Amino acid sequence: FQHRRLASRMISELAILGLRHRIDFLLLMAKDHGLYESNGFQLVSNTCQWLMISENRTLGIAHRRVRSSLMIKALGKKEWKPGLVDFLGHVF
Repeated sequence: FQHRRLASRMISELAILGLRHRIDFLLLMAKDHGLYESNGFQLVSNTCQWLMISENRTLGIAHRRVRSSLMIKALGKKEWKPGLVDFLGHVF
């Protein structure tokens, strides 16, 4: 499937869906940045927090700066800020 631009087309469709639903940013984690940079993503270095789980046990909440894998793509004019990115989520 390489060189058929399938991944780029999928990213484009996600951006269209995000715009339709008024989402400000697409966010992802990647070690290889080339594909994403060529599709408008940029590397950011925010501190993130998430729930640490090992073997079905909660170990606590991690707070770490993710320097070389967190990438964002703005879908509007809003500016990305350097604050905390919370991956814990919302309680439904």
